[in-house]
Amino acid sequence: APPAAPAGTTHWVALTAVLAAGLAIALNVGKVPVALPLLRAELGLTLVQAGWVSSTLTAMAISFAALVGMWVGRIGALRMVIGGLLVCAAGSLLPLAAPGFGLLIAARLLEGLGFMVVAVACPALVTAATASADRRFALGLWSSYMPAGASLAMAGAPWLLPLGGWQGLWLATAAALLLAALAL
Repeated sequence: APPAAPAGTTHWVALTAVLAAGLAIALNVGKVPVALPLLRAELGLTLVQAGWVSSTLTAMAISFAALVGMWVGRIGALRMVIGGLLVCAAGSLLPLAAPGFGLLIAARLLEGLGFMVVAVACPALVTAATASADRRFALGLWSSYMPAGASLAMAGAPWLLPLGGWQGLWLATAAALLLAALAL
């Protein structure tokens, strides 16, 4: 179980680390739409394949939400979140080994699994890190992880893509995920 905040106090540093984990996983959602034209050109992806690359993370996340929820209580939220971040980072690095449609889909499956683990387990960490008086505020902050992280990826991609291509964007995402795991 994650360490609870002392009675009546909120552990703001821990809460910030949890929010950073949410932002980091949401980068995986926002990086693909901006990079799809480059992925299609470099890897020769058809529109159907590009659709699979775009939707695989979401399909994976939806498919395993209940299963992940059952394991959070058994394994522990902190372990699950750190593991989910590491799985996401591995997914971001995987297609760099040998770029192609097959590895890109495998990577998106890993990213989807890690995404779901983090999204399901983080609210338990938010609850453990906050005093009851701050909990609604903290959960409200948590609820913004998806739009904030995806928007951050979409806003940063136009600067990263010319510098390092889609590979640079994937490396930056992996770095953010690893830093979030380290912060936790």
